[in-house]
Amino acid sequence: MTRVNILKDAGRTHADDGAPVCIHFAMGKCALGSECSYKHQIPTEDDERRTGLTQDVFGRERYKTDRDDMGGVGNFSKENRTLYLGGLKTEVPVPEMETSLRKHFGEFGELEYVRVLAGRGIGFVRYRLRTAAEFAKVAMGDQTLDHGEVLNVRWAYTDPNPIAKAHEEQATASQFINAVERRVQTVCCYIVPVNIDQS
Repeated sequence: MTRVNILKDAGRTHADDGAPVCIHFAMGKCALGSECSYKHQIPTEDDERRTGLTQDVFGRERYKTDRDDMGGVGNFSKENRTLYLGGLKTEVPVPEMETSLRKHFGEFGELEYVRVLAGRGIGFVRYRLRTAAEFAKVAMGDQTLDHGEVLNVRWAYTDPNPIAKAHEEQATASQFINAVERRVQTVCCYIVPVNIDQS
């Protein structure tokens, strides 16, 4: 199994600024290297702003609903930045496992929280940026951690916590408003002012 090494694999490609991130780079197996027409980098704030509601960081179409198994690209009707991690070793102490998850998943973007459920073999990581979560989901799918476990990485279901729900709704509304503003700016760029002579 290959795995992306950000320090070694990231670099300049033939991609322009608006190009998506290379999904093969995220999986650690882009054969084109610097000749690739997609970006070889972890997602940035600019990528987050440029990525629309209907596409993921790799340029794939997002759908109205999630797949039944919570795999796939996610959906555009909610802003999911939390990953479900299955297959964790239950005999590893929770603090040690959380440290391992922070180390491995922190490579792909800023984490808001990491949580491991004791004795259940599952955990959750939440990213600040949706695009970082999308990248990490692809990069860490079926990968191993420090204790030999093989990860099952999926989108997490919505957090039932009312505070988390309110924060999620606010983030989704903000992203929608930003998308509309970008669209209006694009349309306004094509309007040519006409001078009317009033003499």
